[in-house]
Amino acid sequence: MNEQTWYKSELFGSLADRKVTLVTASKRQARVWTEQYHQHAESKENVWPMPDILPIGSWLLRTYELIAQNSETPLLLNKTQSLTLWENIIRRSEVTEYLISLQATARKVQEAFQLLGDWQLPFESISAESLDHELFLHWAEEYQAQLTRNRWLDPSQLSNWIANQVNTLVDETGLNELFLAINSQAVNLKLLGFHQIPSAQQALLETYCDCFSGSLEKLSAKPVDASQASNVQFFVAQDFEHEIRSAAEWALEKITRTDSNESSSRGNSTSKELPSEQIALTESQRRIAIVIPGLEQRRYEVEQILMTQLHPEYLTSAFQSKKLYNISVGTSLREYPIIRIALDLIKLLKQPISRHELAEILVSDSIGLWQKILHSHQQSALKRLAFNLPELGDKKLSLIQVIRFIETQLKLDSDEVSNFDKIIELHDSLPERDTFDGWSRVFIKWLEIWEWFRGQTLSSYDFQLREQFVQVIHSLRQFNTLFETVRIEQVIKLLNQTIEGEVFQAKSLGEPIAVMGLYEAIGLEFDAVWFSGLSNEVLPEPPQMNPFIPMTIAQEFDIPGSSPERELNYAKQLLKQLRGISHDIRLSYFKYDGDRHLSPSPLLNSFSTDEQTLTLPTLNKPYAAINWMELSPLAQRFKVEQLDFEAFNDETGLSYNETILKSGNQFLTAQSKCPMQGYLAHRVNLLEQESPTKGIDPRDRGVFVHKVMQKLWLKLKSHSQLIGTPEQELVAIIKSALNDSLDSNINQYSLLAELEKNRYFELIYQLLQQEKKRESFVVEHLEFDQTILLNGLSIKTRLDRMDYIDDVSITSNESAHFEKGKTSRVLIDYKTGKVNQNLWFHERLGEPQLPLYLLSDKHNIKALCFAQLHHEEAKFVGVSATENQLPKVKSIEKSKDFDDWATFVDHLETKLLELADEIKLGVATVTPEQKLKACDYCAFDSVCRVDELSRNASEVGESD
Repeated sequence: MNEQTWYKSELFGSLADRKVTLVTASKRQARVWTEQYHQHAESKENVWPMPDILPIGSWLLRTYELIAQNSETPLLLNKTQSLTLWENIIRRSEVTEYLISLQATARKVQEAFQLLGDWQLPFESISAESLDHELFLHWAEEYQAQLTRNRWLDPSQLSNWIANQVNTLVDETGLNELFLAINSQAVNLKLLGFHQIPSAQQALLETYCDCFSGSLEKLSAKPVDASQASNVQFFVAQDFEHEIRSAAEWALEKITRTDSNESSSRGNSTSKELPSEQIALTESQRRIAIVIPGLEQRRYEVEQILMTQLHPEYLTSAFQSKKLYNISVGTSLREYPIIRIALDLIKLLKQPISRHELAEILVSDSIGLWQKILHSHQQSALKRLAFNLPELGDKKLSLIQVIRFIETQLKLDSDEVSNFDKIIELHDSLPERDTFDGWSRVFIKWLEIWEWFRGQTLSSYDFQLREQFVQVIHSLRQFNTLFETVRIEQVIKLLNQTIEGEVFQAKSLGEPIAVMGLYEAIGLEFDAVWFSGLSNEVLPEPPQMNPFIPMTIAQEFDIPGSSPERELNYAKQLLKQLRGISHDIRLSYFKYDGDRHLSPSPLLNSFSTDEQTLTLPTLNKPYAAINWMELSPLAQRFKVEQLDFEAFNDETGLSYNETILKSGNQFLTAQSKCPMQGYLAHRVNLLEQESPTKGIDPRDRGVFVHKVMQKLWLKLKSHSQLIGTPEQELVAIIKSALNDSLDSNINQYSLLAELEKNRYFELIYQLLQQEKKRESFVVEHLEFDQTILLNGLSIKTRLDRMDYIDDVSITSNESAHFEKGKTSRVLIDYKTGKVNQNLWFHERLGEPQLPLYLLSDKHNIKALCFAQLHHEEAKFVGVSATENQLPKVKSIEKSKDFDDWATFVDHLETKLLELADEIKLGVATVTPEQKLKACDYCAFDSVCRVDELSRNASEVGESD
């Protein structure tokens, strides 16, 4: 294959004359060069022919279909079908139970098979060097047998198969019909944008051109003009965010500011009175690129930085018009809410859904059925209902249960309920088994009944999303080849797997800034390019070989990732091609990735000229915010008068005039942590829509432990009975309490439930051993409800446990604080997390439940204690009036804050009264108590913005 230096005008001329086919390495490159061809032709002609420009994958499929018209061909599988076959093969093997993820293993095996086909490695030459290799060879043998038996063709075998077919047709002198079919397409191939060509594709391309007397040329980058070669600059950033922010600011300046010669040639380019972003899009003809290695892994981070830097006006907007940039890497379809809604609805056909999935359905605007059958006030109630779902716990609801739940909660009448008849009718008529084709039609009809994305005016973005999802459903029909009939559960599972790997990339609207990965830039042209992240870990990349391919055979056939030497040579060739995509180049890397220190790639020296030494100045401008007033030519024509703003700080809400404190102790706890948090949660009643949790919910775990301890002490009753119970019987009592306390929320996770029981058996046993060391006591109350009056507020509380003990332990100094003849009491609260009794000593009172209950009998309660059942340790944590009341719990006299119990009780009462006063007055200041970790789990940070304000204040302080 010849390598040819090329010029755009010559290439476009050959394309216009239909003399060549331009084959690109990617769809993006084909799209870009097609657009540039049309722009070039439009400037010269009124009518011009369509060019033959297509990516290598499309070229292979076109050639396969041409051959299929002239001979009997096997069925070509796609990657999804192939992956399904691999999964089934691996699932039947003996090692399945040892795999962490069957699907991840299948993907690696599929990748290994693809590599062997692409680089023409013969199976018979592979000798197993490990158990992984043995398994792969066994699975590959079974896979190949299936392909042969069913006349299927794997995608990795396509290049070799086409080459063999072309050679066969030549040998049999049966090439005439194929030549006539293929003659309408140019037989002269030009390759563009390839950084490396697999040997199977290379052999096919050469065979193709030889058989049809065509030519094959790989186009290399144009030589850089020596007069412009010095326009290369190097920079070093502090971290990734610093680097991308700087690149975004540079790109914006490139498309909004022109040189003097450009301004004169364009004339008065800012005469139109347009917003700055419109001026940039309509008048800037520059094409700028920001190239980011590993863009797929950091796509979300990059999107957030660019949105903040280039489009701050979109950060709070659900609808975004045309943007200045386009990111080449798409995101999984599952990441989009409207797609998850469709999947949730399809799941409802046969399977119950979780409360999190139900919440998405209830609040979705993409379900037209809600607008059709519900009045506006009912639609609002439906959305509010989504925030009350935590009451369902982890219970899953079937379709009928969902409908009945909505019917009950919204109080629908019989006519309104009848709107669900079509849904129930389709649900009840589902067959046990059907073809994939049949199930795909069911899914489409099901979504139509729910009116998913029906009756709405869709943006171009949403339209593309919907169309791609519908195409995925239609594509399920391709599995008819592999399976005759299947159950709907299998189809739903396969649909979810397909969606997981399906990437959505909105069509480019001609944005002037292209953000792409390192390999995508090859074969393109830009006015200016910023290459970021060029550290020693990127160029060259460390070799990473597929674990199912032996290293010796990989190195023998020079497979990508097989050796450091190969990666070094490849990196050098890559940089050589990248250098030709622009005359204006910026290169940078960031020094710190977390706590790791990075170095610049040693290959960056290849960008410097003989007279130029490689220097890396630091980007000193820290996270600069873009001044749109400076960049906008329109804004510069007007003088905006500076206005004086008046500040008003409203820290008080409506007063609380009721006598019963709603939410009780929870309100006091939130008010203590931060008055704003208390007011928003319990006065405004703002609710957080909870995210799904893996495994057992911490609240379910807490309920479980409380039930266990209640059952345990209902049986044991006292200290004397505890120490008198034989060891084996005590063990049996604990295990019985554990088994009897499991409910559906925990028992559904059978393995996790066993782990929980085993863990809490050990913890409870440890705690009981400490209980044996206490003075004599009797358990007086368990899970006891009581109403306490605090400064005119009636507060309902529930106490986990109250013990009474003998008064003989009270010293003469303490006796004055206890009523004679009455029993002294100890309050105990069970906690599954770590606790700290010092929370009661702070200026803002933490964990107010026990102090609150103390006020109900402050003369006789002599200890407040948490029974901590944390996985690290089981122990008592608290404070007592006297020493040795509870194991390792110190008396108040040994604390550094209070001299005696009476002073401590007065402190607690004062702090509780202060909290009650704040609630009654409606105090809602944004004053989080950091000692209580007020902001750690607060759901209202977007309302109070305390973190944002603190961060801004610190940045101002640093700059000052």
